[in-house]
Amino acid sequence: DNQTITRRIRSILNKITLEKFVKLSGELMECGISTQGHLEILMHEIMEKATTQHHFIKMYTDLCKILDEWTTEHGIGDSSKGTFKR
Repeated sequence: DNQTITRRIRSILNKITLEKFVKLSGELMECGISTQGHLEILMHEIMEKATTQHHFIKMYTDLCKILDEWTTEHGIGDSSKGTFKR
């Protein structure tokens, strides 16, 4: 459900650093994200982190690039409702 996915996403994003980026970005892709609603939660959480943690902006940009490719490859979400590039 959305609450479980939100908790998982927040937990992973709270731990993400440059040193843990590869491992934790992989965990994000394996945490159960499978619907447009899940993607919207993820996008919102990443934007919240990026706007409050300015020193990690490049890392969050890189994360969005990876997630955009991953969602496209796996057919998750509706690109007309938003993607990681917009």
